[in-house]
Amino acid sequence: MPAPTPPSDATSAGRALDHLPLLDRECRAFAEALGQADPDAPVPGCPGWTARDLGTHVLGVQRFWTGVVRDRTPGRAERSQLVADPPPVWSELVAAVTAASDELVDALAATPPETPVWTFAAEKTAGFVRRRQSHEILIHRIDAEQTAGLRTPVDPALAADGVDEMIRVLYGDLPEGWTFMPVPGLVMELRATDTGDRWTVAMGDGLAIGPQGSFQRRPRLAALEIEGEPEPWQQPTASLTGTAEALDRWFWHRAEPASGAGREGAVAGAVEGAVDPARDAVVAEGDPDVHAALARLLADGIRQ
Repeated sequence: MPAPTPPSDATSAGRALDHLPLLDRECRAFAEALGQADPDAPVPGCPGWTARDLGTHVLGVQRFWTGVVRDRTPGRAERSQLVADPPPVWSELVAAVTAASDELVDALAATPPETPVWTFAAEKTAGFVRRRQSHEILIHRIDAEQTAGLRTPVDPALAADGVDEMIRVLYGDLPEGWTFMPVPGLVMELRATDTGDRWTVAMGDGLAIGPQGSFQRRPRLAALEIEGEPEPWQQPTASLTGTAEALDRWFWHRAEPASGAGREGAVAGAVEGAVDPARDAVVAEGDPDVHAALARLLADGIRQ
């Protein structure tokens, strides 16, 4: 069984996005929603967090990546920088988040996408930060809206790109020297009904020999790039189908609380009439063992 073709940088439909204006728009939408939330309200998609915790987290993340981009950090950045010192007054925290987001957008606008900077992934460029933070803030914008009892549209192209990033980067990226080995029979097709994007995804393991000959293993996904007739092992036996937004929310456990499809306890941000089955449903079909394998891999968490 040959190993899959290494993932490309493009989405499955070959669409290239200009992430900077999308990042700017999502940052503003996040701040707008956060400002309408009760600071002590629970965040449905982040059990144990309040709106204040969410704002503090985003404040630290924006400051962290601004420093990485602005200072051209060449080596591994210290995650301790993620710890923000938030203002105690709620309106001041919201204003600080807005200012930190503006600083990040300005730093990225002043930095060509190909500029080398530290990232946790194989791609170490400012362009990677543009893409990653567009999706970080999109998901947290959804968090803020659910907390405040709001819902506004999600850009389908950005949502499809988020699914692509999840598959190819967050659960697909491997350090140099690692090899992906698919598990026979664990291949699934994902279909975004509104954008036309499709991904044929193999589940398997990233393997490497570590120091002193130790064996290292990491559960991973790989998007298969199939040209012509697929080989028998590349045939998917299960599928997930939905809009790009529904699939992106599904991967991040951010289904609307009223749908009952989110994480346990996701009730605080339910919006009457917010759930539209045609927009929000994710249909799972095919081999239940493949679906169970994907659920286990996602439960294992993102490893960087």
